[in-house]
Amino acid sequence: MVSVVMSVFNEEKYIASAIESILNQSYSDFELIIINDGSTDNTVTIVQSFSDTRIRFFNHQDCKNQAVRANQGIALAQGKYIARMDGDDIALPKRLEKQVHFLENHPEIAIVGTQYEVISENKSKLFYKVLPTEPKMLEVYALFFCPFLHSTVMFRKDSVEDMSYNAQFH
Repeated sequence: MVSVVMSVFNEEKYIASAIESILNQSYSDFELIIINDGSTDNTVTIVQSFSDTRIRFFNHQDCKNQAVRANQGIALAQGKYIARMDGDDIALPKRLEKQVHFLENHPEIAIVGTQYEVISENKSKLFYKVLPTEPKMLEVYALFFCPFLHSTVMFRKDSVEDMSYNAQFH
């Protein structure tokens, strides 16, 4: 099983599309853990309008920060793999399927990510970001930039059991 962890704060404009993009995945063996970090808009109402049993919603009134909530979500995760997702992003329909397949076939790999598109509010494509895929190029790229976009990452839960997001960064 995959645990999709989504920490959210004031995402009313995008949260429905983000949730739908996960619920409509070709790979269906997942739980979607949504942790609200004290939203003051209609995020909670929109999340609660979904009735899918795969959604586990945790509504916090107080605002800590996204890193704290992501750590809580990872601690709650029951899946072998954890997929990160933000409340203002959209996952393509085969994202989970392809990432699980890759990790299942490459036990030596702990984390995977993907290329990504940046889109406007009306979902028109602004640009496509190509990231390195070869191990040596990833090492070089990582010296200057993060080679993973947060909302494209899936990793093995057992590979991060002694690590967490730094709560000072949010």
